[in-house]
Amino acid sequence: MLVLPVLAYCVVALIHGNSFVAAFVAGTAFTAAAPWVDGEESALDRTEGLSELLGFAVWLIFGLAVFPLIRDQIGWRELLFAVLSLTAFRMIPVAVSLIGSGLRIPSVAFIGWFGPRGLASVVFALLAIEDLEVDDSLRTAVSTIALTVLFSVVLHGVTADLFATRYGVWVDRERPRVETAPATEPRVRRSVVPRWHSQT
Repeated sequence: MLVLPVLAYCVVALIHGNSFVAAFVAGTAFTAAAPWVDGEESALDRTEGLSELLGFAVWLIFGLAVFPLIRDQIGWRELLFAVLSLTAFRMIPVAVSLIGSGLRIPSVAFIGWFGPRGLASVVFALLAIEDLEVDDSLRTAVSTIALTVLFSVVLHGVTADLFATRYGVWVDRERPRVETAPATEPRVRRSVVPRWHSQT
């Protein structure tokens, strides 16, 4: 399981394909072909542990590189875009996509506020640098991505425990039907009560 994504990445790189897509497709195909993998907790734990470690390495490199980019390229337009990316540009589409789900407003707001911390954005920025001609427009775009990710890391990191605790308390108090429905109920696969709260 640990070798498969590396092998897919390297083989597709030799034919100048998209290695990230290849690794994703390889993982999807492996899961479809090997249904027993869901029961192999030890293998999954090792894979998850390695991916988390590699993720930390990416964040370290990002932290080392982000300050010069932001210092040299960021103005008020890029700052405004970064703020909107973490608020309106993400929360409004999430709210629209959840219409008809039965989730109540606190749940929609919670899901809209939290989300991916930006590792995918860092990867896409690196792909852009690799494949596109580096000019002022690309530098500005990459700098804006870096600022957005930096804001996301700080703001979501600072608010994670506080908002998760408050949301968990609200769910316990209100017991909203959809959010607390058993996994066997139609239209609901799992509770959206935060994992942090369920462990406390």
